[in-house]
Parts: sequence; C-alpha cells; structure tokens
Amino acid sequence: MCSGFASQPGTMFYFTPEKEEDKILIRFKIQPFPNNLYIYDPYLDLNDQEVMERNLRSLNPEERKKYDRWKATRDFGKAYLNFTGRSYLATYLRKRPVYPMWPADYFGQQHIVTTQETHFVETDFSPEIKSRTLLANYRQKGVSEMDMTLTVLSCAPRVFEIRNFLSKAEVDHILHLAVNAAVQQSKTSQGGQQKDRSSYNTWVPRHKSMIIDSLYRRAADLMRIDEALFRHRRNGEHPELASKTQLLKHCS
Repeated sequence: MCSGFASQPGTMFYFTPEKEEDKILIRFKIQPFPNNLYIYDPYLDLNDQEVMERNLRSLNPEERKKYDRWKATRDFGKAYLNFTGRSYLATYLRKRPVYPMWPADYFGQQHIVTTQETHFVETDFSPEIKSRTLLANYRQKGVSEMDMTLTVLSCAPRVFEIRNFLSKAEVDHILHLAVNAAVQQSKTSQGGQQKDRSSYNTWVPRHKSMIIDSLYRRAADLMRIDEALFRHRRNGEHPELASKTQLLKHCS
C-alpha cells in the first residue's frame, strides 16, 4: 500500500477497495502544474459532518492523531497554493527551523553581513602552507574584513542576490579544481532506488584546499551559522544535533 506517488500529466489513476477491483471509489486524471497533489480521504463526507465523525470514530487515538495532522497539512496546502500559486510538497506542523533565515519583506530589501574571510587575489601558493595567518599574504591587501550585501529579488520564495561573493581568483580556483575532478552523472533516489538524471556534476569538498575552506567560512558568516555545521564535527560540537560524526583529520 502506498500513501503517495508521482506521475505525469494525462495519466489516469483510480482507487478501489482491496480485492474489489470493479468497485471504483474515485478517479484522478493528472493535470499540468500546479495541480501536483491528488488526495483520497475515505473518511470525508462533504455533505454530512456527522457521518464523517462517525467514520472517524473507527480510528484509535494514535490513528486519529495522525489523521488530524494529515488534515492540517492538506488545509495548509490549500492556503499555500492560493497564496503562492505553487503546491506544498512537504509535511505541515514541522518543528521550528533550527537555522535562521534572512527576512525578505519587500523587493530591494538589503542586509549587510561583515566577514573576516576576505577575497583572495592570488591562489597560486605552495601546498605546504597550512597556516591561515600566512594565507593573509594572498588576500586583498590592507583589508581585514569585508561587507557582503544580500538584496531581495523575490519574497516568496525568498531569493537574494549577493554581489562579489567570490573574487575572480577564487572563481578560477574552483574551476581549476572542478575540471580535474571526476564528473559523474547526477543521481536521484526514489524508494531506495538510484536513477540517472540528464545532468552531470562533481563536488569540491571543503578540505580540498585552504581557499575552499575559507569560502565555506565566508558562507557560514553570510548565513549567520557556525562554520562547524559545514564540516564533520568533533564530539561536543553542537551536541543538540543528530549528527555526531567525528571531525576528519584534514579538516582540523
């Protein structure tokens, strides 16, 4: 038994009771976006609330609690679609987000964040250099910190423009590392099965170079979170989070 599925416009689905394939309870014909969600509620009776409540009394307390949560998700989804024009493809009544988000109340709204991870202007240095103090020689001269400005381009969904987040030297450095990395076909997972996508990508891990490590720290400042959340953490770092992975030696 499944509680959800994905398909494409034009596909027809119908529900029947188990072992009664000729008794069709409801039909669905998949429509184009934004009609992404199709729901069959066997307890719902739009014409008689009393009948609906009588149907729901067949559920035990735990089942009723799950039904009420699912109904809250469905009702929120209707309001979300009406407000945004997009379907809500997640579960409502989730826990409060752990990490902060910059507000996006109006177009052009700006937030300024200061970071000490200033731009690199030169990336061709000896791989033996491990000290962050020595790396200052390859950064913009006479600059100990820089401002990053987030400008709101969209309020819902939230979209921000961050100009000059990377210097030209940093962009070239990332491209150099990516070109020499193994490019693989992108994957997606559904039901535990891996499927190929039409794109190809690669990853440049944080420990690949001191510059990449610096960019992770800059991004952490931008998002107002601890840079430790962007790497494998030591025991004792954010014990409130589920992941207790040991810090990799090359991230120390």
